Amino acid sequence: MIRDTHEGYVSWEQFEQIQQVIASNDRGWDQSGAVQNGPALLAGLLRCRRCGRKLTVRYSGNKHNVMRYACHRGFLDNGQARCIALGGRSVDEAIAQEVLRVVQPAAVDAAVLASEQEARKQDDVLQALRRDLEAARYSAGRPQKSIRCGGPGKPAGGGRA
Repeated sequence: MIRDTHEGYVSWEQFEQIQQVIASNDRGWDQSGAVQNGPALLAGLLRCRRCGRKLTVRYSGNKHNVMRYACHRGFLDNGQARCIALGGRSVDEAIAQEVLRVVQPAAVDAAVLASEQEARKQDDVLQALRRDLEAARYSAGRPQKSIRCGGPGKPAGGGRA
């Protein structure tokens, strides 16, 4: 391979960055990776305290809606004892409540700001409509003035002089 011989779609630096992103999507135990399907909030984020591997999410139940976080890699890879498994619902609910508690003040501020911006937009639209109505009334009234005055160059009343 001879680098920079031909023009490419991306530069060599961009290519290397793309390769790093692709490599980081590897779902190995020491790599970060994209979250798979499912409602788990913490998928790919929790690690086992004992072995340091990422906890996996397992779904069970008739509708696959019962989730558990578990560390099975040591067992699957090396036949070691299983580390930990815990119900996912209670963990996710606790984390969700904590996240909402932390972001709630900012959420209230954002909602107030959004409401104020919406009110300003509505006021601006209303003012624009009033200006359009005023302009339309002015335009509609101009021909009537010409007729009442007899038009340009004609005596008032439209009669004979």
